[in-house]
Amino acid sequence: MANCYVCQGTDLKPLQYEGKPIHSKGAIQLCQGCGSLAFDRKVESEGALKEFYRKLYRPAPNVLNLLTTTNKLNYIRIFLADYLKGKEGLVVGDVGCATGYVLNFFRQLGHRAFGAELTLTYRRFAEHYYGIPVAEDLPEKAYDLIVIYHVLEHLTEPDKSLAKYAGMLKPDGRLLIATPEWLDYIDEASGLSFSGFEHLFHPHHINLFSKRSIQNLFANAGLVVDKQDFIQ
Repeated sequence: MANCYVCQGTDLKPLQYEGKPIHSKGAIQLCQGCGSLAFDRKVESEGALKEFYRKLYRPAPNVLNLLTTTNKLNYIRIFLADYLKGKEGLVVGDVGCATGYVLNFFRQLGHRAFGAELTLTYRRFAEHYYGIPVAEDLPEKAYDLIVIYHVLEHLTEPDKSLAKYAGMLKPDGRLLIATPEWLDYIDEASGLSFSGFEHLFHPHHINLFSKRSIQNLFANAGLVVDKQDFIQ
């Protein structure tokens, strides 16, 4: 990674713990300018990453998906309740739409919803179960709302992706973004034992956001936070 995705700085330092990298799956780099953390993944590897997400990242949908997607959908429904009140005919995009459960929710409300998903088995599920065709990329449209739910941490260049999706919004459009705040675990006070950093960082999460770094990323993309919480 030549530049920080958040501030574009070049002063990046690999993090070590007791003289060793803090994660066995790759070098985690700290931006000395803004404090952002990210796995050192070359942009050239994006094609290989996409192939990984298409075929290997997740197994075929199973009964556990019903539980997790129900929880996620309930959160999204509550978070957007005020925004959706009285609105009709919205054009909605869902990036990383998984099995299409969010698309189905919006379509049941009478909105137009379009999804993007790399995992092949999930795309097939969305089409066969919900009757919603899903492609690998969002179709070129002017969107009222684009959902980016637990996806930003997987992207090799989140700054460019944010600019892309922000450019697909209508003038009064909104992005709904959810992403893990992994550094929050370091301040976690439940009394769980702490033996090292390995378990804190998901090896498939390229970006390791904190409250400050994600806000910096939004600001650099010209985005203004309209509503936020730290529940999900």
